[in-house]
Amino acid sequence: MTIHQAIEQCDMLQGNPYGNREKLLWLSTLEAKIWEEIISRYEKKRKKPVFDGWGDRDMGKTLLAEPPFDELYVLYLTAQVDFHNGEMNRYNNAAARFNQAFAEFARHYNRTHMPKTDNIQNY
Repeated sequence: MTIHQAIEQCDMLQGNPYGNREKLLWLSTLEAKIWEEIISRYEKKRKKPVFDGWGDRDMGKTLLAEPPFDELYVLYLTAQVDFHNGEMNRYNNAAARFNQAFAEFARHYNRTHMPKTDNIQNY
């Protein structure tokens, strides 16, 4: 899923007054979380992406979580919309759905990638 697709799906599902600037910031925060908490702990040789300063030129970038787990981006954006609108009941439901999707992605990544071995001590 690209940045543009995530924002477009969020806007289609839930009308909101927030522009791309806010949604780009929310997505970059989520991408940093995915990188730090999940992907950076595994052997796959990837250069750390830059998550700050995303703009309109970055709308075609592909996000880190691949299908079928990429729904978590739309869930995150809609949860942020609810939070910033002060709709706490909707936010709590959306956040629970996002947390479940994030955990499913993390479990999948843990099962399908080899952990880094450079920090393991031999006794």
